[in-house]
Amino acid sequence: MFEYSDQELVPLTGADEVVAHEGIPVEFFYKGRAFHIHALLSKWKETAEWWKHIGENQQVPALGEKLYWKVEAAPIGTVNTFEIEFDLATNSWQIRPTSRGR
Repeated sequence: MFEYSDQELVPLTGADEVVAHEGIPVEFFYKGRAFHIHALLSKWKETAEWWKHIGENQQVPALGEKLYWKVEAAPIGTVNTFEIEFDLATNSWQIRPTSRGR
């Protein structure tokens, strides 16, 4: 699904374990192994519960958003499914496996 030259792949600031192209993760390191993303299964955004932080005559506070990608990724020989989260407030990544290799 993703085919880019090495010059186009750059790690995002503060996230050495994820390599992204135009803000989309394409490769990552998980538990010491490099994984290449072969398929993007889904993508979504979550926002903080802003409605819990509004009082009378107050504006909506600036609360963090998180971006998620569910991907199929593989080291040499196997394909696994992972959920990748990017927290816009902390500029940090989280990687969670969601299936076993096949």
